[in-house]
Amino acid sequence: MALTQTFFSLLLLLPICSVSQTTGNITVGGSSLKLTTLHVSLLLRPERTIVWYANGDKLAPWGSKVELNADRGLVLTSPRGEELWTSEILTGGLAYGLMEDTGNFVLQDSNFNKVWESFQYPTDTILPTQIIERGGVLSSQQSETNFSKGRFQLRFVEAGNKQSIKVGSLVLHVINLPTTEPTRPYYVKDSTAGDTNASSPGRQLLFSESGYIYFLKENGERLNLSQGGHSTGNFFFRVTLNFDGIFTVYSHPKSSTVNGSWTAV
Repeated sequence: MALTQTFFSLLLLLPICSVSQTTGNITVGGSSLKLTTLHVSLLLRPERTIVWYANGDKLAPWGSKVELNADRGLVLTSPRGEELWTSEILTGGLAYGLMEDTGNFVLQDSNFNKVWESFQYPTDTILPTQIIERGGVLSSQQSETNFSKGRFQLRFVEAGNKQSIKVGSLVLHVINLPTTEPTRPYYVKDSTAGDTNASSPGRQLLFSESGYIYFLKENGERLNLSQGGHSTGNFFFRVTLNFDGIFTVYSHPKSSTVNGSWTAV
């Protein structure tokens, strides 16, 4: 049986780096950049779209390396041995890392159990099949090329607060940098609005393979937040909290014969 082609890669844009046994189409490459991030990219020639990154607030200098450590998971260190970022695996027995076709980078033990996955630690982007639990957060970049946490934040509310925002609501805030304190939200979506059963708020935020964003409620009902229904065979999808604070669903043709780019859905 032929293996399914994957278009994702785990990439550290540095000249010296290492990664232990992996499966899937994972590449670790070099660049002339002086400072950079460890990140997962969606490879769509000639462009590359970064969909997850590890160390946006602590960039890696020239000559840094990334390794898989059996006890500590994925570890990024500077040439002087300073630890810049780690996936912080709490259980030993890590065997290898692999890239799933969904764009989820996974660390597994020798029994094929997941001990860490990038989908559980989103940055500014959600990919199809990714699930955000209540309490989950997305943070924008400071700019298109600056991966430090920016001024905008999306929260899937875990508990009600003094601004009368209900549990299970989706909110967008401006953050008062350099603190993490949010201002009053500029967007709120109540997962029980217009519902006769207000006691059943959203418990998960999901992004489907056909481009729908929706709440899965405690009673099992689904509440769509976006238009969808696109052909999964013809398009890639992502949803990103952009550095200007706009939360946007994008599609991109899969075919290499089509002159396409990311388009807001």
